[in-house]
This record gives sequence, structure tokens and C-alpha cells, in this order.
Amino acid sequence: MEEWKDIKGYEGIYQVSNLGRIKSLSRNHKYGHLEEKIIKQSHNRRGYLQVNLHKNNKQKSFRVHRLVAQHFLSNPNNYPSINHKDENKENNYVGNL
Repeated sequence: MEEWKDIKGYEGIYQVSNLGRIKSLSRNHKYGHLEEKIIKQSHNRRGYLQVNLHKNNKQKSFRVHRLVAQHFLSNPNNYPSINHKDENKENNYVGNL
């Protein structure tokens, strides 16, 4: 079952799921009402999936696997990297990280 959590720093705007999907939440915006939608992911130069999130007229890129790990996995040893168990950089399901 898919579980969603607010992305830290983007609460009420974007959420990340344990399946590796990112969505923009329904909200009123200065240009009108925005409906909830799944954000399109693109590949960065190293082959990882990433999304661009917007807040206060600023855009920032995030790697999807890092968002999933930060919100669904504990890291008591503060490891700096996240590996894909199956080595597939497109498989960002929390059980694969």
C-alpha cells in the first residue's frame, strides 16, 4: 500500500511516497487553484531520477531516492550514501534502498 509523507521544508506543497513517487498537493496559488498531481521525474547526468520542487519562486532539484530514504528510513549512523539493492537507479521503492 502506498504511504505518503510531507517533504520536509515543503509541507503542504509536496509529498513523497514509499513507492518513489512525488506529488504536488492541491492548493490555491497566485495564478489560481492547482490540482493535486504526480510530478514527472527526469534523469540526471548520473542516471538517478530527480524532481524539481518550487517554493517562494525558487526551484530546487532533488534526487528521488534520497527523498524516499530521508522520509521512510532511519539512519542512526548518519551514513552519507544510499544504495539501490538491485542496482536499478529507477527503482526507488523504499524496500530497494
